[in-house]
Amino acid sequence: IFITKLKKNSSVVVLINNPCLEFWFLIHFKETAKVFPICSGVESELKKQKNFENYQKTEKYYKSSKSDLYLKLKPFQKYAIDRAKKLGKLDFKNISASKAEIYEIFNLQNSN
Repeated sequence: IFITKLKKNSSVVVLINNPCLEFWFLIHFKETAKVFPICSGVESELKKQKNFENYQKTEKYYKSSKSDLYLKLKPFQKYAIDRAKKLGKLDFKNISASKAEIYEIFNLQNSN
């Protein structure tokens, strides 16, 4: 598998969000290990959260000043990191499990 080869390269950091980036957003608000076969399920759950009712996975939404994701997520970042750590790393024997390895970006930032 290509990802396995990349992970062996010490100059590359591979961070998996399964099934999609929106799972990372969701665990800012809710502790869950629910398996979402497709991203639309995560998006539906995310839209139930305050300030995410109008969420859209579009360039227009991401660039809109009204959708400042950082400001919406930042107050809950510690919860998301703790929840993501509990979920652990992607296990290639169970690739359907929901994961959000993106929290490791914050570890990389703090180590520099």
